[in-house]
Amino acid sequence: MSRKRELASADEILIRTVEQYPCLYDHEHKDFKDFQIRENCWNDIASALGKRPDECKSRWKNIRDNFLKHKRKQKIGTGSAASAKPPKWALFEYLKFLDNVKSERQ
Repeated sequence: MSRKRELASADEILIRTVEQYPCLYDHEHKDFKDFQIRENCWNDIASALGKRPDECKSRWKNIRDNFLKHKRKQKIGTGSAASAKPPKWALFEYLKFLDNVKSERQ
């Protein structure tokens, strides 16, 4: 398996695991502001993936930021010349659950 595919596979697993903990990404979740609960969630995720919590947090932030960047690119075009091409990022579809979450800045 290529290094790129291996990384994508690890990212898919991280995404699916984080999805099970809405307090980590849903600003309206009752436990979103509870630091200890969120830390416990990251510890659980790290343990399940065999990584350190800070590695998982950092990778999740990078993945989430990329998803938001691709979503913004998708919305930018206006007028008849703009095309609505779906993003060509392998992980985009795995993060669709974030579409149902109200972002902090909305």
